[in-house]
Amino acid sequence: MEEDLKSVVERINNKYKELIDGKCDVCGARVKYMQGEKDILCSSCQSQKEAHRRRLQYLDYLLPLGYRHMSFDNFQVRESVANVDLALKVAKRFVNDDTGVYLYGAAGQGKTHLLVSALRDCVMQGKSVRLLRYSSELKNYKDRGIKKEDFFDEYSKCECLFIDDFGSVGSKDDAIDILYGILQRRIEKKKGKKIFVTANISIAQINDNRVQSRIVGMCTGYMCHDNGVDTDKYVNIIELKGKDIRLEGRL
Repeated sequence: MEEDLKSVVERINNKYKELIDGKCDVCGARVKYMQGEKDILCSSCQSQKEAHRRRLQYLDYLLPLGYRHMSFDNFQVRESVANVDLALKVAKRFVNDDTGVYLYGAAGQGKTHLLVSALRDCVMQGKSVRLLRYSSELKNYKDRGIKKEDFFDEYSKCECLFIDDFGSVGSKDDAIDILYGILQRRIEKKKGKKIFVTANISIAQINDNRVQSRIVGMCTGYMCHDNGVDTDKYVNIIELKGKDIRLEGRL
């Protein structure tokens, strides 16, 4: 036993002697590294690299395969779609804004692409994020026999909630009831306004005044001036209206 301990200590000492003085590849801080190491990183930069890797893994877990390529870098701004410039601006500032976003319109306007791009920014900045794909998640929740209360809680704890394709479920009453439960619990848990919703129905077409009120409230913000007074109100409820990108040029 004593010999084994001495051998371990000796190996550690020999390993330490093999360390080479160098500089971090990223920040230039002084570090010791082993001969042949591919990346020379200080502890801080190594932690950041690991955090970046974990966030990329979470994106792969969170996003369906068909969504993973979407980002602001490859979003196509089409002149044929009304309000697309405003929607892009609002989506880009979502990561640093406390105000929610509601994008609505027919299929093929780029709503989901903007949602995924904003979601990607939030994840890569370390924010807690959940994605609710409304039609499929609602169907799965029913199939699995999960109680509504548990479903509500699951999507009310995150910092940023993204809801895609609201209004696509056949039973509008049930869909609206689900959305109300989620929004209400986010308010109760003081999670703020950080919701990003895409929908195929307008606010006026939601036949529940409680849901209308909460969405409008969450998507309303105020510009803060130098004197600290919030005066200029803005509402991030935007309709995208144009040709379906999936059909454009094919008809």
